[in-house]
Amino acid sequence: MDARQSDAPQTEAEWTRSEEEAIANGERIPPALGIEVDRDMGVGTYQIDYLIHPDEWPDDYGRAARVPDSEELRYPVPPEAFRTDDRMWDPIWYPLISYAEAQLAKTRFGSAKRKVVRVLFESPNGAVIHGKGLGEAVARAFALATGDDLDLSPGNVRTLFNAAQSLGRWGFIHIFSDIGSTIGGGEGTYLLTHTPLLREAMGGLLNKGWPEFADKVGSDPEPELDPADLKAKIDLWSPESVKEGRRSAIHYADSRTVGTTSAMVHPEEMGYPEQTFHLVTRNRVSMQGMTPSVAAFQLVSKIEAPSSLSQYTSRSGAAIAAVFDEMRGKGRPTNAEDVRAALGFLTTDDQIAVLEFVHQHLTPAAARKLRELQYGGLVGIDLTCAAVQAVTSGKKRRSHVLFQIRLLVGDIVRDLLSWQMGHYHASTVMTSGD
Repeated sequence: MDARQSDAPQTEAEWTRSEEEAIANGERIPPALGIEVDRDMGVGTYQIDYLIHPDEWPDDYGRAARVPDSEELRYPVPPEAFRTDDRMWDPIWYPLISYAEAQLAKTRFGSAKRKVVRVLFESPNGAVIHGKGLGEAVARAFALATGDDLDLSPGNVRTLFNAAQSLGRWGFIHIFSDIGSTIGGGEGTYLLTHTPLLREAMGGLLNKGWPEFADKVGSDPEPELDPADLKAKIDLWSPESVKEGRRSAIHYADSRTVGTTSAMVHPEEMGYPEQTFHLVTRNRVSMQGMTPSVAAFQLVSKIEAPSSLSQYTSRSGAAIAAVFDEMRGKGRPTNAEDVRAALGFLTTDDQIAVLEFVHQHLTPAAARKLRELQYGGLVGIDLTCAAVQAVTSGKKRRSHVLFQIRLLVGDIVRDLLSWQMGHYHASTVMTSGD
């Protein structure tokens, strides 16, 4: 029996803290990998056992009582962007530990593991890599990403294979093999993807200054926007400063969907819709460049709204307050009425964009029913609300749609405040040097 089902505090965070304290106090054994004992327990699941034989139990069995005997896990599935007809992705080296147990582990990221992570850092949605075996594929991808000399020595290839295998077994990455590419013993094609566990560890890896990430977090010898020029443009008191600040706020806001990344939503085995985000950093600026000091994942709406922020600058304070009150009254919306004020805040073009986004999540039967309502005279916000309600609630799809509306309007309101107060200056599109 899983101890978490009987003794656990109500929240996951509280359970994690209590188990960490128990480990520190010697009241339970540290987490360890289990052994796969059964496949296809359900649809796409497998079972792992943590404590197999009595002779493997600690002398003081009470310390092990908090550890689950076994758990049923779901096989990883590739992100939506990689599910194509020309690839047959098969999960390999999948986790032998649950996400909750893995959070308690003290994992050391040695050089080889950092190289595997660096390959993923280059391709946040997932990295497709090629080689005669997984180790060689990682070696080739790392050399390509960093410009380092390619090292295909047997020792290095084996070390990288072991590192990738370990990261997969401990749940930091998911590894897939294209079955078609490995037939015949030729060059194989592999897919590496993030998991929530790796994303939680990424900030710490970037902040430690490891050489594997030097080209991403170190100084840029030829930045497109020199720090000295950046400082010179922060002029608060000239007659042009307000105009400059507002121009920058509009440019920054209208670029909100640039460079977004999609991530699978935890728990991944539930198949929830993916969420887009920005990795936002706060940087220390010097004459040598910019060094990240704090990083956060900022969620970004998947709705591609065409209106510029300049089309919202005439919105009244009362309209903004109505949106804020609606958000405060309902933290996470559960039905269309929870976002009615938000929808009313949008321009007509952005309302149409929302409706088109909602249509993408309707079943054929629901779309046909919505067209009947439209022919019956339903229009505007009422039509959009009806469309939202027609989205199935299964796998959080309706919640996902509602949250994207909330994110879009929240971003617009935030950017309006920045526009009003002159928050941004010298907004520019940054490109990495060759």
